[in-house]
Amino acid sequence: PEPVVNLPNLEVLHLGYNRVSSISDLSLHSFPNLRSLFLQGNDIGRVDGLESCGELRSLTLDKNRIRSFEPNSLSGLLKLKDLRVEENGLRSLSNFPVLPSLTVLSAAGNRISDVIELEKLCRVCDAREVSFANNPVTRKQLYRTSVVGMFPNVRVVDGREVTQEERERSLHVLHQPTASAVGFLQQHLAQPQGVAAQASIGGWGMQRDMNPQQMLLEQQQAQQHARNRAQSMKGEGGMVPSLKATVKLTAVQFDSFAGLQPSLQSSPQLFSAKPPGANARSVWEGSGAGSAALAVPGGRR
Repeated sequence: PEPVVNLPNLEVLHLGYNRVSSISDLSLHSFPNLRSLFLQGNDIGRVDGLESCGELRSLTLDKNRIRSFEPNSLSGLLKLKDLRVEENGLRSLSNFPVLPSLTVLSAAGNRISDVIELEKLCRVCDAREVSFANNPVTRKQLYRTSVVGMFPNVRVVDGREVTQEERERSLHVLHQPTASAVGFLQQHLAQPQGVAAQASIGGWGMQRDMNPQQMLLEQQQAQQHARNRAQSMKGEGGMVPSLKATVKLTAVQFDSFAGLQPSLQSSPQLFSAKPPGANARSVWEGSGAGSAALAVPGGRR
């Protein structure tokens, strides 16, 4: 499209779905007070021509052909608060300059597969809301925990609010005494999710999405409940069951079922998780497996 000129008071420019292939051709230097720029659904493959947009607060580049950023792509955007680059086929998040005002960052629906790419962003901004949904990296173990740890002031990750429990968990993971934060995360993020676990409790199956801290806490609670139950049965003159509780884990997170190993099924192991007055047997087996304005309507929405 032909660039619009002589609009020094323009603050909002909508050019979505207009077959724009070059940001530089828009002559954005003619809009010194531009605050919001919408370029979604175009044919942009390179981010440039933004050097004069020092007042820009919001930049939307969703659904283009941006595979990576160049060193000067976002330079000078010190007031940018909201950056959206969804569904671009991005593989790398390198060359981001320091963006001190950035609070919302959405890079969902791309091809980011390595947690190291996310770490590059936490060094240049202090985002409050981030989204990397529908990227391969989200299938890594401890993905969400690591994101919460990388962005200490983040409030929303992939559309879900961060809880205090998640924040505390991330601090625990990132301060492992046996390894650096990055090394620890690389070790656990190297394997995709899909690890299976099954509990057979009193004939009922349970599917649980658990982290190591939750698992340990629930195991301790179950053991204490078993002790209390045993003391009660002893006072009543009943049989006292074994208090041994065995949990075999081969991964950190559990999100689906896998059949119990026959050898384990035959082992009498107690893992009580039923209310007082009921006996319970359980075997766990883990296996790897979001002024002036100008809108230029486009050809489609």
